[in-house]
Amino acid sequence: MGVNIISTITGDSYVDEIALAHRAKLNIVQCQKSSNYLADKMEKKYGIPSIKVNFFGIKQTINSLRDVADFFGDEEMMEKTEEIIKSGLNDVEHKIKEYKERLTGKTVALYVGGNKAWSLVRAFEEVGMDVILSGTKNGMKEDYERIKDTVRDGTVIVDDANSNELALLLKKYKPNLLISGAKEKYISLKLGIPFCDFNHDRISAFAGFNGFISFAKEVDASVSSPVFDLTFKKLGED
Repeated sequence: MGVNIISTITGDSYVDEIALAHRAKLNIVQCQKSSNYLADKMEKKYGIPSIKVNFFGIKQTINSLRDVADFFGDEEMMEKTEEIIKSGLNDVEHKIKEYKERLTGKTVALYVGGNKAWSLVRAFEEVGMDVILSGTKNGMKEDYERIKDTVRDGTVIVDDANSNELALLLKKYKPNLLISGAKEKYISLKLGIPFCDFNHDRISAFAGFNGFISFAKEVDASVSSPVFDLTFKKLGED
């Protein structure tokens, strides 16, 4: 039962594996844009169906694993999936406890690629943070619909903000953390707001159970850094 993982966030790929991709029984798609296009082409040419998944966050990872197992309808696979979920939950709960205690009640702004603007929301909620702003520069209509369906009422949804507009939003809403790309890092840091870069070339993987532990650790390292105590207070006074 071969499965192709079509995503721009998965890391290394190997030529030999790509050459055998047409033999898979299922494509699982994490991102939008090019990944959807590739999955659609493979379904038309090779008859490989696809399902959408999201491996950011605990609940989303559990749902995605079960969706894959349910697709094949194999009892042994379903049982193995539940074992993986149980083991993953046991490992995650005690390893993120300290991070979650410090992060609970903190706020975060997302200004990222279309997929991450909604797929990261639940992961931040699971470490106790409140997403107060989410937006993207290159999202599609479907992305904004997903953002709207995912975030809580009152969350600011941003479309294609330039540097000045983003700076004004950060000054107004004063999040405890900004998640964005390299270009926005300097805006954030100049305003004294902790920053995390979630671009594809990062060293740490944030998907799945182990990835969620890395996610919580890195977010906490930024938000809880003592260097921002003075700068964030300064922003609050402006």
